[in-house]
Amino acid sequence: GGGADNFVATFTGPPLPPAQIIQDLRIGNRGVPASLVSRDSGTQITITFDAAALGPGSHAVYVIFTTPNGNELTLTSTNRFSP
Repeated sequence: GGGADNFVATFTGPPLPPAQIIQDLRIGNRGVPASLVSRDSGTQITITFDAAALGPGSHAVYVIFTTPNGNELTLTSTNRFSP
């Protein structure tokens, strides 16, 4: 790949979970794994990933976590990354 790329992903409600309960971060339809750099606010996170693994186009970020009552949720970013 082309090394690490950072992207600030923005979400609209519900608020993002605390960083420690985020189970998985993915970007794009291929589900490229991403790592959390920082939880910037209740609506923004910074992630790092290998953009070379993505195809052309614009790609949403997916945050997967389990709520305190045991439901798995996926939040999808409202902005998209374009390599």
